[in-house]
Amino acid sequence: MTGTSSVPEETRARCAAGLERLLGRRGAALMAPSSARRTMSLIEEHESRKAAASEQDEHVPVVTFGSGIDEAGLDAVLEECALADDHDAEQVPGDDEDVEDAGPEAVEDDARVVTVELNATAASSRSSTPALSEEDAARAKWFRQMAPLAHRFSLACLMRRVRQRSRFVCNNVELRARLFSIALDAGMTPTKAVDLAFVKKATKWYRQTLARVDPAAGDLRASCRCPSTCLANQINALFEKRRPRSSIACSNDTAVMVFVALMRSLGIRSRLIAALNPLPPQPSKLIARWEAARDAKPPEACACQGGTSNQKAGRAKDDSDDDVIHVEACGTKKRRRSASRGSEYFAEGSPTSWAEVFVPKESRWVPVNLADGQVDNRRGIEETVIGVPMTYVVGVDADGGVVDVVRRYASSWAGVLKRLHNRKWWDSVVPSHVDDAEETELKAFADDDKMPDRLNDFRNHPKYAMEKFLKKFEVIHPLEPVLAVVRGHNVYPRANLHTLHTAENWMREPMRRVRDNEMPFKRVKSRSRRVDADELQSLYGEWQTDPWTPEPVRNGIVPTSAYGHCELWTPDHLPAGAVHLAYPRIAMAARKVGAHYAPAMMGFEAHCRGSVPVINGIVVAKEFSDSVMAAWHEMEQRRAENAERRRVEGICRLWRALVLGVISRHSILVEKHADPDAGTRQRKRAKVQFTAAKHVHEFLDENRTFDPDQQVWAARCACGFTQYEEDL
Repeated sequence: MTGTSSVPEETRARCAAGLERLLGRRGAALMAPSSARRTMSLIEEHESRKAAASEQDEHVPVVTFGSGIDEAGLDAVLEECALADDHDAEQVPGDDEDVEDAGPEAVEDDARVVTVELNATAASSRSSTPALSEEDAARAKWFRQMAPLAHRFSLACLMRRVRQRSRFVCNNVELRARLFSIALDAGMTPTKAVDLAFVKKATKWYRQTLARVDPAAGDLRASCRCPSTCLANQINALFEKRRPRSSIACSNDTAVMVFVALMRSLGIRSRLIAALNPLPPQPSKLIARWEAARDAKPPEACACQGGTSNQKAGRAKDDSDDDVIHVEACGTKKRRRSASRGSEYFAEGSPTSWAEVFVPKESRWVPVNLADGQVDNRRGIEETVIGVPMTYVVGVDADGGVVDVVRRYASSWAGVLKRLHNRKWWDSVVPSHVDDAEETELKAFADDDKMPDRLNDFRNHPKYAMEKFLKKFEVIHPLEPVLAVVRGHNVYPRANLHTLHTAENWMREPMRRVRDNEMPFKRVKSRSRRVDADELQSLYGEWQTDPWTPEPVRNGIVPTSAYGHCELWTPDHLPAGAVHLAYPRIAMAARKVGAHYAPAMMGFEAHCRGSVPVINGIVVAKEFSDSVMAAWHEMEQRRAENAERRRVEGICRLWRALVLGVISRHSILVEKHADPDAGTRQRKRAKVQFTAAKHVHEFLDENRTFDPDQQVWAARCACGFTQYEEDL
């Protein structure tokens, strides 16, 4: 079997350059191609071959921000990774959310195709997947670990940018004051409670008088390397170049932010909504994104420095030629529009941000799409947002709170759940800040999900179930009502989907008991490793069980299982009239007292390639608990005394050994290494000649000292021996 790769050298070079742009030189160095063997196809091959053994999400590094999104946590993450606030200027040119489509569609790339030639004899016995080297397997594993982390981090960056726009633009005091002055002169201030008619009237007036979305206006992110300056120029143009009964043509982002600032200046609750498009969590799609970053033309240098701009003002060539002023972002070329302006605009780059206004009379949030002027048309939002999947749609309030509002705009809630990388992580990052009324409305939107027309969409669908996609322990009961028939398969409500358990498992967590004479609803292959275990395992449904309570204690006897344990899977499994004593060596005290007890089994743990029961304490009758505890305290006290006695004996034994060692050392020094020249009254340690002769201590007067504090005389011999005498 021979394999040939069609990956050209320039493709690998483009991928390496894209890595360097997105990860920096240090990160790209870890992934630079070391030889011609490394190709993008190897990662895809390894990904498909190791799909079952791929690492789960909990083994991937997680970026968390506490209980919710706070700007300090996001700033710390961004500073740690050395990303600037204007990092979006170096991303792939495209829509306003920094990245291109990250939807579930597969990324097609003809440059990463592996052609494998098989002969007739080897085709039936050998796999067409080439074996990966250790280096390539390690690199592919690194890709799988890094892709979800890059997905989460890019999502945090995009969310931080939306919050900054709401904080520094929509909440700008000077901007809101100027907008309020213009609205006051035009008589657009609400005189009573805000209703839907006022929102429509304000939207129409805003598009005709202040700002109007125009595709000819430059994009704030892809037009130059200083999007904040371009944004300031476009906002200033709304007031500097404004004429009576005329509007300024600007980008969709600018129009939405100014509109939200206008609503907040009028005291109306409003949100800045954005459809986020982070980096894909799939390694193959992430590689394709890097290649796109390499192939993309870098943004040209702009002339906007400080407060200077080279904005060009012109006239539109449509019906409102006298009522619209076009303001382009710096460094961009004006694009011509045909008669079908809307279709061309959405094809080039659809808007990914819009506004929400709260209507107190109806107690609900109303979407406002400034691209087409539609108000309260939530389904139309998804039609206009092209190229960005409705997976992460967040709204930012005036106080900076982030709300997940994807259920209001996504036509298929089941599709959103499938595209979510990790719903548990996403729910922890974006906590719910909505009230009960809005939560009820969002749940109703999620329930109003149309039935899919493809079989694969019914897999793990939150509303519908199909027998084709049942798992090993799942069953549909009853088999009615049949909601629809899709390609020959019956569709049932999700409420009819049940999970089956064995009789033992029903008595554990749900605390239910299978009724007598009940036939197993399903039999599956047993997973037990015991030799005497049955080949098939009987499973039962909840409708075949009744609530179960453990037997109470009678006459001081604790009920036990067939193995002699008292199974305490939950605190409710404790028998009535019993108490759980979880103390070490408590069983010895119960045996000493003579009380009946049962070891408390808390569950199982994996050990020696099997399940081993976990025993923690005992279960005894309440009338014996006091006597058992008294005996246990007595045993523990005696145990502590014995331990202290053994400790003291050990210390005395060590001191005795130390004293005997000192005496032995002194005896050896005196008897075998004495100085024969002791009569000279001068001891020179370096020149002493030791002999085996007998030595007699001699204490001279000049070697006698007196300690006045201790009232002790110390006399020293030339051999080093010191004699102490107490002065009486």
